Amino acid sequence: MRAATIGLLGLGCLGGIIGTGILGPYRGAFANYYHLTQTEIGRGIALSGIIFGGLGIWQGPRIADRIGRYSFLKLAVGLVTAGLAGCALFVNIYVLAVSWCLLILGGYLSVISNAVVADIWHEQPQRGVVLFHSFVSVGKILGPAMAAFLLVEVRVTRWHIWPWRGFFLFCAIWAAIVLVLLLTASQRSIRQPAASADPKAKAAPAQAAGMWLPAGLLGLIAGSEDSLATVAPMFYHKVRLLTPENAARLLTLHFIALIGGRFLFGLFGTKLKPKATVAVGIVPVILVVPALWAHNETVFTISFMLMGLSFSAMWPCIFARLATVLSHDRSKLTFAVGMTNTLGIAACVWISSRILDAHPRGAMLFGPGMLVLCAAVFIAFGGSPPSRASSRKTTDGHE
Repeated sequence: MRAATIGLLGLGCLGGIIGTGILGPYRGAFANYYHLTQTEIGRGIALSGIIFGGLGIWQGPRIADRIGRYSFLKLAVGLVTAGLAGCALFVNIYVLAVSWCLLILGGYLSVISNAVVADIWHEQPQRGVVLFHSFVSVGKILGPAMAAFLLVEVRVTRWHIWPWRGFFLFCAIWAAIVLVLLLTASQRSIRQPAASADPKAKAAPAQAAGMWLPAGLLGLIAGSEDSLATVAPMFYHKVRLLTPENAARLLTLHFIALIGGRFLFGLFGTKLKPKATVAVGIVPVILVVPALWAHNETVFTISFMLMGLSFSAMWPCIFARLATVLSHDRSKLTFAVGMTNTLGIAACVWISSRILDAHPRGAMLFGPGMLVLCAAVFIAFGGSPPSRASSRKTTDGHE
């Protein structure tokens, strides 16, 4: 299991690298090479996300519970590897489109990794989920750095190695290594709770609400983090008069603090109950006041950097809590969370961007304010720990 665990954490890091390293840095060069407009690129990205996201939420939980979540994850990583390799090796726009669709499908299906983490760290799911998302955050920093390196160092050759193809190739090799590591363990070695009901049966309204409402809360938390990250560089450039480079560095420091907080909570925060973890983790959000209104550059720089701590523990802690309470519906929960994360991020980024034009400080307050609201809802309605008896039924004789 050690190699498989390393592969799982490597997959989290790869997800962060792909998320921040492909679309932003290479969008302009890719559009020029294939003579596409930004509208056409955006339409293609949106349509592929909607189609394959809908396909995943429709069939994903059913297949995952039938063949096992860990086996399903290996299938998803195989699709990701094939898609990345196709994007790296072929320049034909139609082959590239098919490869991109494989990547998007595999990427969405690999959201099951959150449930697999809870399965593997079955004794301390909160620690596992927090550590997994720590590696996702590490990848979010590595992605732009790798993209910048390739944009500077990679030149067009007779083999048509454009920078984005080099990035796809790097990610494909990483994904192949992850797949090999995951293949070292079998489904039977993973302690997976059994599905609670026939996958063909429809959930009762109360059960559906008990899953989708918390999943929606997680989507808003993810949206609060991304909305702040989206508007912060512009705020510090336009309002605080930092250069674009220094504003980008400040956001990087913010993410470094977020990563540090996740590692700390993952290693030392398991003794706290979920509500206590959320209550302690939200305290640094008060630094938004000096981050926005302090005149001293050192003060607002350090304040915004340390604000990253407030986003460290909440999402992983709440997901781990839900994965424990809904242990027999982890597949459905994970795909529901994948969908609500997509919707929550899109909605929060759109709202904060609209606010940014008229009220820059209001746009900066939107993300932290949403985070505080979500923390209050969880603390007020988080529920009580599940009984041990409810988590003993499993597949294949495993706990």
